[in-house]
Amino acid sequence: MKIPPADLAYVDERFCELARDVVDSWEDAPKEDASLTPPALYQAMSQLLGVLRSCVEATGHPDDPDAPRELRILGEHGLQLLTEMARHADQLGLDAQARGLRDLCFPFALWVVRCDGVFSSWEPVVDAVAELANRLSAPDDLADLATHLDELLDAGTPTLGRAAGRAWRILVLNRAIVATRSYRPALMERAFAAVVEWLPKEAPGFFEEAMEQMDAVGYPDQVRAVVEAFYRQVCGQRILH
Repeated sequence: MKIPPADLAYVDERFCELARDVVDSWEDAPKEDASLTPPALYQAMSQLLGVLRSCVEATGHPDDPDAPRELRILGEHGLQLLTEMARHADQLGLDAQARGLRDLCFPFALWVVRCDGVFSSWEPVVDAVAELANRLSAPDDLADLATHLDELLDAGTPTLGRAAGRAWRILVLNRAIVATRSYRPALMERAFAAVVEWLPKEAPGFFEEAMEQMDAVGYPDQVRAVVEAFYRQVCGQRILH
């Protein structure tokens, strides 16, 4: 299991592959009362991806100072279209296609933020990250995911600030969990520091649970050392061996 690339061509190709199955199944099924039908969603997403390619990839990077705002609007619309198409797939019993469409929210969002776009709604991205993290087990893959999550958090933090909602808090915590599972102390320190700074109320409970996991899972010594250091800092207790 590898992390899907944050590449618009990949998103386009994968979306078309998955969405065609949804459209075909919908056309053969009794029609539900919906304003956004799978064919309409397919056309809208294809058009949106074409607009993104033309406004960004032609020059390699948006030069217009209003481009980040435009990318936010287009990016959030794209997440809505992917989520709605996944909902149709669920209703049609196409579990694999629904999961694949939700998974695309992550590479799509990462591509947007790499072009200086931002989001105000992160729920689809958080769900996609959680699903992906649950399917990864190799430390190298988890380290790559943690690094990508750094990019998402760096892009969103200046915009969201301390008014961040539940989805943003979950993303901060999930990044710390992924970093821990990667066995990379440098990634852990960066992720843990964000938990302490941005989630001071949740931090004690997070590090208490992390300490419990050290013995339950049997993490390497270099991982335990980082967790213990932050546990002492946040919880103010000595570690007994």
